[in-house]
Amino acid sequence: MFKKAESHKFNFEKVVINLALFSVLWLSFIYFGGLPASTNLDVSWSQALGYFFKHDFQVGVDYIFTYGLLGYFFQPFTAYDADLFYRLVAWWVIYGFLSAAVFLVIARNIQFVTEKFLYLTSLIFIISSFVVDARHFLFIIAITILIIEPPHFIRSPIRHFTATALAALILVILSLTKFTAFILSSFCVLSIAITFWHQNSYKVALTVLGSYVVLFLGVWILLDQSVLNIPSFLVNSVEVSRGYVDGMALAEKPLEIYLALAAVCLIVVLAGISNFKPWNLAQFLISMLVLFALFLVWKAGFVRYSTGHVLIFFCFAILAPFLLKRSHLGNLRTVIFRILLFSNFIICFMGIQFSGHDSSSNLLGAWNQRVVGNLKILSSLPEHKKALDNKVEQFRKEHALPKTRAAVGQATIDIFSWEQGIVFLNGLNWHPRPIFQSYIAYTPALISANGRFYASEQAPEFVLFKLQAIDGQFPWLNDSEALRILLRDYKPRFFEKGFLLLQRKPVNHDFAEPKSLLTRTVKFSENLVIENFKDKNIILSIEIEKSLLGKLISLLYKSPFIHMEIETTDGAQFSYRLIPGMAQSGFFINPLIQNQSELMKWYEGESLPQVATVRIVTSETGLAYFFKPTISVEVSEMAKESQKPLELQATPQDGSLTHRSPKWDNPLKSHIWYIAAPHYQQITLVPPSACGEAAAPDLPFLYLAERYGMTLNESRLAQFDAQQQYCDQLHQDIQQGKVKDKTIYILHPNYLEPFKKAAQSPVVCAKIDGFDTCVTERSFAVWRKQALLGN
Repeated sequence: MFKKAESHKFNFEKVVINLALFSVLWLSFIYFGGLPASTNLDVSWSQALGYFFKHDFQVGVDYIFTYGLLGYFFQPFTAYDADLFYRLVAWWVIYGFLSAAVFLVIARNIQFVTEKFLYLTSLIFIISSFVVDARHFLFIIAITILIIEPPHFIRSPIRHFTATALAALILVILSLTKFTAFILSSFCVLSIAITFWHQNSYKVALTVLGSYVVLFLGVWILLDQSVLNIPSFLVNSVEVSRGYVDGMALAEKPLEIYLALAAVCLIVVLAGISNFKPWNLAQFLISMLVLFALFLVWKAGFVRYSTGHVLIFFCFAILAPFLLKRSHLGNLRTVIFRILLFSNFIICFMGIQFSGHDSSSNLLGAWNQRVVGNLKILSSLPEHKKALDNKVEQFRKEHALPKTRAAVGQATIDIFSWEQGIVFLNGLNWHPRPIFQSYIAYTPALISANGRFYASEQAPEFVLFKLQAIDGQFPWLNDSEALRILLRDYKPRFFEKGFLLLQRKPVNHDFAEPKSLLTRTVKFSENLVIENFKDKNIILSIEIEKSLLGKLISLLYKSPFIHMEIETTDGAQFSYRLIPGMAQSGFFINPLIQNQSELMKWYEGESLPQVATVRIVTSETGLAYFFKPTISVEVSEMAKESQKPLELQATPQDGSLTHRSPKWDNPLKSHIWYIAAPHYQQITLVPPSACGEAAAPDLPFLYLAERYGMTLNESRLAQFDAQQQYCDQLHQDIQQGKVKDKTIYILHPNYLEPFKKAAQSPVVCAKIDGFDTCVTERSFAVWRKQALLGN
């Protein structure tokens, strides 16, 4: 009787402990998304995924990306979308529940208390704190282990069958979040089928595979996707994965590479020990899944080196050995296994600490803050949503594009920038090209997909354009075919807050194809002279081939970087990152256009820097082992429709710009105006003509303001009913020294010295094209270096 009572007491305590651990894990694993998208690259693509989900875009056809149908829900800090907020909360509450349950069941397989403690504390404080890719992979493998090696409470045939069906459904859903999750989930289902074949028959194995396929098709159709698009989804996802190695690679820190390689070696040895003797199919399959996932996180962590990516590897590797089966090991091998496991834990923990993540030095404090925050949000979801709605309104005001909204209306528009959030905040009718962030079009096939879109009738009526490139890449490499079509088929309208609005022209189907001017081979570091083709619109195609060894090492890791060095006819030198897959498709290189302001000059027929020589360089290691020594190049001329420079006049009623004749000679010729203008929001004439003898003629500054999305106080006065009141206020502000960081001041000579003396903040003044011009010293510091380089 006494022993029985003790047994019940023990079981009760165990249940309480497990419930407490489950609650802590669940609260640690749930997230509620992040802020709405605006100009941030990652937040913008996450909100774009939400847009695709809401509007039933066809994955692999309408959009091509590393994330799938349910990709919006994959990231814990995905962009806030009011329409998807409660669905996102439901996703993370359910997913957190399932993750906590599965990881807690796996803990039952860990025999030693010390190891179980490390396993659980790592889940709570490490895995829950950083990027979720590692947790997704661990969860996918853990749920597979529970089917291959079921715990005693689901070993009955009915329970095992039910658990297998549920696991298959979960794997299907996770496979639609990201392509790497699809690959790992598919391998897991194959492993389950092999296990069932071994334990039962091939018919049961085929039933498992067939059930997975049926569930996949069912979820696919339920999400309003066409079954006919599955091949496109698979082919294009493979293409994105294939190009990722070269297109997204970043240099790493040697110390973290050494730690990661040590962890890889230890986990491989641990997997070998786990499968030594006696050999068992289940433990072999589990080991292979762990090693395959380790390869995936190695590529995810160290191809594109960054704090977040490195943590994917170390967070997975720190827990991966705990998933390996070792109950069958003898005493000696158990001791060796434990020593290696602890060594791997220390190495991975060091890697996490060296990553430099904000939370890595205070795991307990960061975890406590997040869990307390989760409890508060769960208890007040409507208030949390309201706060995010208020943030959306704040962002809308900050990033409003009223002129663009008025010009575009409900017409279709695409954005050439990674700032898709701007489109959403302004309520524009987004009609994106398939690879909607251009830096991802890093293979000829992906570049052609966007090119075909813009060459077809699907092309949008408007494009919001900002010339951007990541990682120091040459900006015209990204989306080169689509960019060439933009130059051919679209005309500029105006600048607003750094964006150039382009509008589609009537398409001329008789346009000339690029004319080949030169085809030859060059070696690395050899100058390709194209100075003879100056004043022509030049397209340069570069084909760089990898050696067999280079292809193999790229599969396992990544290639050395390649750079393109450009020298212009006036002696200026530039160096850019070159992506071989992008360069192969041909890109616009001459004249040298490095921002949208210079693009506007190209449209207007103004002179721009001409490229004299191009040189392709790489490291000695890359030249010796990774690449073939010769490079094939082709220089072509892109036909450009004859365009006269824009001839502009101001319309006093609204300050807009229209064509006029004869041609207007703009007195603002200094490059300083075009370097400074993107950093300001207002031009203030002190005084304007309405307040006395004007500091300057209004037309050139009205043109400059319109071109860069600024306002001009002269144009405001045309609609200002009390001009004298404005003039008095302006005079008072100047006397009191009120100056703004976002304003360029153009001063009459009589006002210059009083303005400088009274200014409350230090100002920098210079005579530019004969006009006395002042800005705050603080704002000048932002573009000072650029101005000096421009000289």
